[in-house]
Amino acid sequence: MKGLKGASARKVNILRRRTGYFWQHESYDRIVRDQEEFEEKLRYMSNNPRKAGLTDDPWNYHGWYCGEENFW
Repeated sequence: MKGLKGASARKVNILRRRTGYFWQHESYDRIVRDQEEFEEKLRYMSNNPRKAGLTDDPWNYHGWYCGEENFW
């Protein structure tokens, strides 16, 4: 996780012309218990780029690799 978070934080900070922390200090795992919870978490993650102002269409955001056709 450390390498992934470090590399992605550097890239985002360069692209957004900013400095400082990008990720929270810790990461916490959680078991997804059923299909309904999986879909809820997937919707939450797919909307993060929109909430951050990076895109108007989260499904076509270049950092999203799932694709709408694979959602269900």
